[in-house]
Amino acid sequence: MERVLEYIISSDTNPVTVLDFLKQEGFSRHILSSMKNSSGNCIVLNGERGFGRSVLKEGDRLVVTVPEVESGENIIRAEMDLDILYEDEDILVINKPAGMPVHPSMGNYENTLANGIAWYFSQKGEDFVYRCINRLDRDTTGALILAKNPLSAAVLSVQMKRRQIRRTYLALVDGVLPESGVVDAPIARMESQ
Repeated sequence: MERVLEYIISSDTNPVTVLDFLKQEGFSRHILSSMKNSSGNCIVLNGERGFGRSVLKEGDRLVVTVPEVESGENIIRAEMDLDILYEDEDILVINKPAGMPVHPSMGNYENTLANGIAWYFSQKGEDFVYRCINRLDRDTTGALILAKNPLSAAVLSVQMKRRQIRRTYLALVDGVLPESGVVDAPIARMESQ
């Protein structure tokens, strides 16, 4: 989805070019390149066309349009109940049920979470590019973070790499355990019974 952001430059911002400011805000080279190649005016500074080399000063109003350069039309839409934990204009957090693949693959073309999310956004009249930030195995349930635009995908990907997004797992055990301790053993799939 196309995303429009507005920034009012504060007195805390040292004189910086629009390009350097956007890099500080998490805009990747790929996004900046797509903005440059876009047919629309992606940078508006104080109501006029802005440029990457324009220098920002206190009180400037910078409006940036992050264009959508990909398409989600190749994912088959399939109606399903989704357990949405959180949604805003940048991210969607879904509770993925166990037994459901995250994205289409061989033999799983219409029964994945991606299919359900494509249907969800088509019902809202919005195109959606499937940008899954974290992955969960088919048999695992848990929170799955999806970026709704290229900028949130870039920011969240950096956070994942820096381990700023953390996961906590719940394990079911059999038997009596001490109040605290460390389990140092390999984790593997359960053999079919």
